[in-house]
Amino acid sequence: MTFAADRYVPRTTIPYGAGTSGVLYRQEGHDGLLWTSWDGVTKDVTVPDPSPVTTQAAAYTLANPKWLPAGSDTMITSVGGELRGTDLAGGVTASFVLPTGHAAVTWAGRHVVTRTGTSGAYQFHLAAWEGGEAAAVRTSIGLPAGAEITAAAAADDSTLVVRYRGANGVTGLGLVDFATGGFTDVPAAAGATVKQVVLTADRLAWLGGDVSWVPRADPAARPAMIDLKPMYGELPVIGAVGSSLVVAWYTPAGFQGDSADQSGLRLHALPFTGGEPVTLVRHASSVMAPAPDGSLVVAAGADAGQWALRKVRPGALTTSVVTPVAPVAARVARLSLANGVMGTKETDSMFLPSVFGRTVTTTAGGLAVGGPVYKQWAFSDSEGPWSSGDGHLIGTDGGGDETEVGALAETDDPRWFRMNSGQGSVVDLTGRYVILNGVNPNLQWIGDLGAYDTDPLSRPIRAASVWGTKLWSATTTAGVLTAQDLKTLKITTTIRTGAPCVAKELQAVGRWIYWSCGPTGQAGVWDQTAGKNITVPQGEALIGDGYLVQHDKAAGKLRLTAFRDGTANDTHDIGDLPGSAENKRGVTWTIDKFGGPVAYLGADQRMHLVPSGVAKQPVVPIESEVSAAAVGVGGAPWKARWLMSRPVASWQIVIRNKATGKVVRTLSGSPNAGGGSVATSWNGRTDTGGYSPNGAYTWTLSAKPADGDGTAASASGTLRVTGGAAVPRDFVKRDGVGDLLAFTSAGVADFRAGTGTGLVDAKVSGSGWTGASSVTAAVPFGDVSGDRCNDVLVRVKSGELRAYKPSCGGALKPTTPFTKVGSGWNIYDVLTSPGDLTGDGRSDVIARETSTGYLYLYESTGAGAFKARVKIGTGWKGYLLAGAGDLNGDGKGDLLARDTAGVLWRYAGTGKGTLAARVKVGSGWQVYNALVGVGDVSGDGKDDLLARDTAGVLWSYRGDGRGLFATRVKVGGGWQTYSKLY
Repeated sequence: MTFAADRYVPRTTIPYGAGTSGVLYRQEGHDGLLWTSWDGVTKDVTVPDPSPVTTQAAAYTLANPKWLPAGSDTMITSVGGELRGTDLAGGVTASFVLPTGHAAVTWAGRHVVTRTGTSGAYQFHLAAWEGGEAAAVRTSIGLPAGAEITAAAAADDSTLVVRYRGANGVTGLGLVDFATGGFTDVPAAAGATVKQVVLTADRLAWLGGDVSWVPRADPAARPAMIDLKPMYGELPVIGAVGSSLVVAWYTPAGFQGDSADQSGLRLHALPFTGGEPVTLVRHASSVMAPAPDGSLVVAAGADAGQWALRKVRPGALTTSVVTPVAPVAARVARLSLANGVMGTKETDSMFLPSVFGRTVTTTAGGLAVGGPVYKQWAFSDSEGPWSSGDGHLIGTDGGGDETEVGALAETDDPRWFRMNSGQGSVVDLTGRYVILNGVNPNLQWIGDLGAYDTDPLSRPIRAASVWGTKLWSATTTAGVLTAQDLKTLKITTTIRTGAPCVAKELQAVGRWIYWSCGPTGQAGVWDQTAGKNITVPQGEALIGDGYLVQHDKAAGKLRLTAFRDGTANDTHDIGDLPGSAENKRGVTWTIDKFGGPVAYLGADQRMHLVPSGVAKQPVVPIESEVSAAAVGVGGAPWKARWLMSRPVASWQIVIRNKATGKVVRTLSGSPNAGGGSVATSWNGRTDTGGYSPNGAYTWTLSAKPADGDGTAASASGTLRVTGGAAVPRDFVKRDGVGDLLAFTSAGVADFRAGTGTGLVDAKVSGSGWTGASSVTAAVPFGDVSGDRCNDVLVRVKSGELRAYKPSCGGALKPTTPFTKVGSGWNIYDVLTSPGDLTGDGRSDVIARETSTGYLYLYESTGAGAFKARVKIGTGWKGYLLAGAGDLNGDGKGDLLARDTAGVLWRYAGTGKGTLAARVKVGSGWQVYNALVGVGDVSGDGKDDLLARDTAGVLWSYRGDGRGLFATRVKVGGGWQTYSKLY
């Protein structure tokens, strides 16, 4: 496909005049004159034009219009004394003569002003050409004695406005009636400077310093004046539509106005009788042509891309397009293309040289190019742009002792570095990494655009290339190349290509490593997958994915050689590119090495994109920036970015709870400009906007190739959420792992943090639980205060139940903020929480009455309050009870009970506030004096159990998610120091 940047200054289009059927004009880039009929049909017309007007400057200097149609489509021309008449609409043309003794002075439409007699006693006449070989004189013109007509200034179908010189030598204007030859003087114009004349149905106006006008019916009247008031020294050009004066503006050389107006100043309309100007079109040329229907034709538009010959119509002063004017291709000084982003340095597509970016989208259906996006002015001391492959355009700005290298016009994502050389030429770049050869000192610099606070690496200049994070370099040994990881700075690969030289040039693209011994030396491509060398043609070249392109300067051709199959036998021409003595790689032609097309600039300044037709490597991430594997909800989000080996169309990241495998968030979207880079962030929220539970998560990326060719790219990793929703019994680390609450007889409360491997270790201690604050029962509970930190129900010596609200990771102390739940709770000998028994998502409490052995449910209402108790069982005396969380994976809280015979039973919650029939877990549990449903301490998403035996040894039982437990694992001894475990 081909496309062009539009030159900022529109294509010059000069209306010569407008007839009854169309408009005659000359246009830049076209030889001869064009005629466009009012119904939009354009054709070439062949009429003599010995002094063509090709610029607005030339048009402005004309004293009189090039063509006065006088209400017709007839144009009369004179070349070498021969008169020729042409019907521009019908195409009829013929030479004709005047009667003997008559000489042509001027003409308008089919009318010719002739002169007879001798100097000082001339007589003037009106002749008409009707299509034959001779023009017939119709009448004489009644000029004052001694006056001479010098030119025609304006005309319509009945009247000709002439410039004349009186017998006294004073110039003036007069109106000549075509039918009678009657002459009417315009006294106010006598001796005045008259640059331009406009004739309407009811007015005659002329431009001097300002605009003067008189009624057409009373040319001798005192003229009215209109002050045009130019702003910057621009020069007015006038026309008229209906009752309005229309003003365009000519900008002479050295014009100091708004630079944006290089495409033309505003086209204004001012009422003849006074009033404020109205802008008809933002930009217009300074040449206008009146049409017989009272309209005005002018080249105008919002910009070069919307330029057209337009008609301004009387009445509401609306404009309509007569014919579009195609823009002129701008001059492109440099082009670069990588991963679907094209950068260009354009000389004249703006009023100053500028840098633009465009997206080149590759789909299964082909290529599409987006519109230009302005980046910045192309300053004289800067070089570039170079497309980096990750959506950025890179430039260098040298001077003094430093060169700054960075992304252009990217204030929201600064990517730059400085090198200590006054000048630097880019050797290669991929994503964030750039290789430059510097001057003074002559060193090679390798910089990281993503780490602008880190100095670039420097070393002696050598052949080098970068792909992803690998810096490929020539060594001092012939044929030996190394790859260095730019993040670890370690050499990861050494290859022996068999080249007979120390490489003078390297290019790396995926599996392909191109080497060259110089413009006239051998060259090859090392295939890392096959582990072999492929000999390719010598000479200046660029490589893409599986192919090489060279510029045959003598033939003026770009030639592509495919080597994907391990040979270099397929070479063919892909485009015409005139040769030059300079190396124009990366200037007038380039390759999108990220699986994209070849791009080159034709002689006509049009840009060409040519797909290689070579099979591509699978799309894969080649470099990434993934933030630390933790996201604090409400703080800095988790961020990730991947640079792809070729553009992708869409991507999806699925985030799962590592323990449960449950999807908590699916992120999806489209890639950045061009499709070569995927970037996203996650704030720790679920798909519904809620808080994700604290703990470990996995993420998986999938990105489909934009052209539909091949499988999707993938990547995966882990992260951890903190500051999210509190996981049951997680008090210490907000890590999603359950913790144990233990009290000593000395009144110290320890949170013992779960390790995620089935054990508990670190502790957070709070003292003072003595005297009136002595603890008789405690229930690790959910978050009742809404601060996303778990809370604890504590019954003190008086029987008062309190909801304590320790901070996340904070100790549990009597001074910890609390709310009173109620009094009289000392009637129970067991308080425990199995989790949610009612199906409302809130943890509930089970209490066993000491005197009766009845079991009661306290359903939570949230905020540390409960509904009235409901009896859910009898005969529970003699059981050691432990609220165990969800043991069978149905999402409902369960209860464990050990009977006096040492048998452990599981009572599954129904979700309706009751317990299902018991299920035997196992026997022999009489060896334990404490059972604690501690939540998930093994990190697998299943609730576990801790048990302390009579010897003080603590054991861990990993839940299997089906209601049973794995073989016990010893946590440690000495746990008899705690009087109570919860």
